[in-house]
Amino acid sequence: LDQKRDQIIAENNDIIAKESSTSESISKALETISETKELKDKEKEILTLIQNAGYQDVYVEIDGKLVQVTIIKKDATNSDANNVIKTVLQSLGDEYQVEVKFVNE
Repeated sequence: LDQKRDQIIAENNDIIAKESSTSESISKALETISETKELKDKEKEILTLIQNAGYQDVYVEIDGKLVQVTIIKKDATNSDANNVIKTVLQSLGDEYQVEVKFVNE
């Protein structure tokens, strides 16, 4: 996911660097870079919060208003899922939908 986001940033930096780019395309590229960096920061923040709550192997992806959290944990309970959902919503707010998935490996 980081590679995908870094590629988006690099592609938009290329647009900015081209002499043939219009001011409109440069403006759009700058906006895309800003949004992508903000998204990466939010994902990293959520990842850290969940890890601090005791779940070490965590993957977080935000897609629009959906936050997908995948955690490697055997014998996960509904309480584990509720704790993760609460943690995410406390950080991001109620406008997001949180999807939590536990996997064994």
